[in-house]
Amino acid sequence: STSQPAPSEDGTVDETTTTLFARLLTPPVEAPPFEAVTITTSDGINLYGQFWEGGDVAVIYTHEFDAAQAGSAGARPPQSSDSLSTSTWTMADNGLTVLAFDFRGHGQSAGDYNVKESQIDMQAAYRFLVDRGYTTIVGMPFGGSAPVMADLSAADDTFVLAGIGMLFTPLAETGFDAKQALSQIDEPVWLVGIDVGSFGGVTKRLEPSVQNLYDRIVFPAVPSG
Repeated sequence: STSQPAPSEDGTVDETTTTLFARLLTPPVEAPPFEAVTITTSDGINLYGQFWEGGDVAVIYTHEFDAAQAGSAGARPPQSSDSLSTSTWTMADNGLTVLAFDFRGHGQSAGDYNVKESQIDMQAAYRFLVDRGYTTIVGMPFGGSAPVMADLSAADDTFVLAGIGMLFTPLAETGFDAKQALSQIDEPVWLVGIDVGSFGGVTKRLEPSVQNLYDRIVFPAVPSG
């Protein structure tokens, strides 16, 4: 099933929210101009990032991991900030500030992939936005990076998110327990999945652990665009 913006107390639906929801499914044809940035982590790894400067709300968008390919025979896994282009372009086109970066060992970033050290990468991206003056920062982690970011948000008092969108989240595929992490954070949480394979079921299993559910959306299939 798919959820739509909830009606207000008088039974009407906020048309602004509905319009934005529809527009987010229609990406721009061309990429909005972005700034290519280098983000240096606390352990000295240089990460490649794509930064779209927009409004006061900033989004950290993180890509999926590929543990099977990372570090094997010198191959670079296909997941990177480029793999999020449809979503990042759309958010930037709607006026949001967006930062998408390549985890270490992925895309154009240095270093070797290590899922535990990916939290260091997230911390560096967060500091980048704070240094740019942003105080309202939303996390939008995709796939395996979602439980990792939720765990970081629960464990690190300096990593303060205004909300977190958990996109196509596995329960504990990366060794981080999404249910446990979500039970410890009180910021608004948005669960997104598809009714294919395990993803739809995972969103339902995660929901009881969420203290402050903003919305849960389960698409019948992978949305186009």
